[in-house]
Amino acid sequence: MHKINCFNKKDKNLIPAVIYNKELNINVFIKKIKLKYDLYKLIHRNFFYYCFIKEVQFNPLNNNEVIHVDFFIKKNINVMYIPIKIHSSIKINYILYIEKIKFICKKFTKALHINLSKKTKKIKVNDLKLPRFLSLTRKDKEENLTLLKVY
Repeated sequence: MHKINCFNKKDKNLIPAVIYNKELNINVFIKKIKLKYDLYKLIHRNFFYYCFIKEVQFNPLNNNEVIHVDFFIKKNINVMYIPIKIHSSIKINYILYIEKIKFICKKFTKALHINLSKKTKKIKVNDLKLPRFLSLTRKDKEENLTLLKVY
C-alpha cells in the first residue's frame, strides 16, 4: 500500500485528482509520483481513504506526463480521527488528557459527543457508546486506553 498526502491548492508540482465512490466526490491535488495500479492510502484533511486507481490521464505531447488521476474508494468505510466534544452539567476542574483514537466510519461525522456526570472520573475507550456507523479499530479495542480523566 502506498501513502499519498492530498492538497487543496493547485501548484506547479501537483497534479489534479479526484477521490470518489457512489456517495462522495472530492477534488484534490497530489504530488507527481510514479503511479502503480495498487492500493493507496490517501490522506486529506485528517480523513483516510483506501483507494484504487480507476483511471489515469496522460499528456501525449509531453512524454506521457500524468495530468489527472481518478481514485476509487475501496469501500465506503474510512479510518479517521474524530474530535471529541465534552458536555457536562457539573463544573469540571480540569481534564487531564484526551487520548486521540481512530474510528472506522461508515458515515462522516464532525464530532463524538460525551456527556459527563458527577460519578465519571475516567472513561476508557471500550466504555464509549458509539453510534451504529462508528466503531473502534482493532488496535484501540485491544489496548482499551483511558480516553479521558476528570479531576
